[in-house]
Amino acid sequence: MNFKQYLITICLITLIIAGCSKSSIDKIDVKSLKKKTIEKKESLEKIKKKVKTVNEKVKKVKK
Repeated sequence: MNFKQYLITICLITLIIAGCSKSSIDKIDVKSLKKKTIEKKESLEKIKKKVKTVNEKVKKVKK
């Protein structure tokens, strides 16, 4: 068995195992992932605003 066949076999076994353990797939909650993503974006926007205000204050102090 050459290397390519070996990799294909490993991939197929992995897919079969993943298919059998459906409960692990059920644990991934799409809604919670979306909520976390939105929260991260909002916190990133807050950080950007803070950085912008700090940069403006620094510019004022330099003048």
